[in-house]
Parts: sequence; structure tokens; C-alpha cells
Amino acid sequence: MLYLEISIAAVLIIINGLLAMSELAIVSSRRSRLKAMIEEWWRQAEARLGRRVFSNQVQYSIAHRAPEDDLLPYAQQSGRLVIAYSPLAQ
Repeated sequence: MLYLEISIAAVLIIINGLLAMSELAIVSSRRSRLKAMIEEWWRQAEARLGRRVFSNQVQYSIAHRAPEDDLLPYAQQSGRLVIAYSPLAQ
């Protein structure tokens, strides 16, 4: 009985390690994919408008800070403006 419990614990530890490694791979590849997606969104908006888009209004607040990870750095590097449409998280 003890051998079975130890075996199950070892298998679960190995599976947990594999899942953690795959999660790290997803997180590290996410940043480059998001940057490419953001650039494509700006290009599509400009193509539809027929001229350069200087600003983007997105949900950005203390409760929703996702734009800080990818959109804000891209906007700053490319000379664009991000406008928060829900700064009080309403």
C-alpha cells in the first residue's frame, strides 16, 4: 500500500513539473505573439481608415492592467496614444 501511494505521488510530481514547464513556454512565447497581433490590429485599423491611427481607446484601470504588458510599450515605441475608457473600472 505504501509503495502504491509513493508511486502515485511521484507520478503526480512529474506531471506537475511537465505542466509547469509547458506553462512557462506558453507565457514566454505569448509576448512575441501579442506584439505581432497588436501591430496587425493597428495596421488593419489604418487600412480601413485610410490614414495613420494615432490613438486607441482600451479598457485600462487599476482592476484591468493588461495593456501595461504589451499595448502601452508598443504604443510608446511607435508614437501612439492609448486612451483608457474605463479608468474607474466601471
